[in-house]
Amino acid sequence: AAIMRQPFPALEEAASPGGKQVARRTCPPAFDSLLPDAAPVALLTSSEERAVKPPDHHFVPKPSDEGNVRACPESWSTLKDLYPLVLPKYKLAFCFIPKVACTQFKDLFNYMNGMGEESLGFGHDYSLSEWWRDGFNLSKEEITRENGWKFATFTRDPALRYLSAFGDVCQSENSTFGFHQWSCCGPQVDVRYAASDDRYQIKAFKSRVQMDVRAGRAYPDQHWASQTEVLKTCGWNNFKPETLDYWGVLAGDVNAQVKDMLQVVGHRDDATVDRFFPPAGVAVLESDGHSSLLKGEAPDYIDAETLEGIVQLYAEEPLLAK
Repeated sequence: AAIMRQPFPALEEAASPGGKQVARRTCPPAFDSLLPDAAPVALLTSSEERAVKPPDHHFVPKPSDEGNVRACPESWSTLKDLYPLVLPKYKLAFCFIPKVACTQFKDLFNYMNGMGEESLGFGHDYSLSEWWRDGFNLSKEEITRENGWKFATFTRDPALRYLSAFGDVCQSENSTFGFHQWSCCGPQVDVRYAASDDRYQIKAFKSRVQMDVRAGRAYPDQHWASQTEVLKTCGWNNFKPETLDYWGVLAGDVNAQVKDMLQVVGHRDDATVDRFFPPAGVAVLESDGHSSLLKGEAPDYIDAETLEGIVQLYAEEPLLAK
């Protein structure tokens, strides 16, 4: 079958405004721009020591701490824990990439595999449709093109994905934070200060980019790993872009792209796709309590300076454009 691909957006496009959208999940929805205007959510009580620190000190680490920050030893979301999702009935294997609508893709695969409504939503059951689950009775050696399997993924503009990670795991709003604090791999941003300073989070983001350029990307947390690294973890022979049976991009008409992906394996289920990737919006499940706390939109954060830094951090990502 012919390879079906979508063009991978250039990094420079991250600084241009996109369409209006609503970010509700840890892996944000399928839209070109990133974040909505959102009123900051009040924090639960934190320590007195933290409360009296000047805002800028919250996101400027000591140089002596940067080595430990880069190692990210407390991360619960390590790169090595990622495995492809599968639809055994249709012989489709999918490498889902954190910060690329992964909750929606997880929900889609869980639902199509009959996992039930309780498996849907943010923060749980991300591995139920991974190939190694006992109920599938699959071995890794069986999942090959020779056995009729097709391989697919969706990627995202690296600059938007990086900003999405920052907005997800580095904002210290306790009511929805959970274990995500361990994935920041850097200083937390106290969102209370954003209420009176519209540029507070923007300054924090710029500081994070500068720290990462200076000290290196956090590794091996899934949120900061490059998409190329994730594809290699899924299995480079099957998921390198030039061999994919379907390569979608988290931009433009994602609903149509997901339908096209399923048609590669001869399946069509518009109602299910529309549920998790609505043509005119983003599915919000009752179990979803996770929302972005960043004020503003992507162009407010990604200017020429920060874009240059992100390009340095993800220098290997042009592999995805070939």
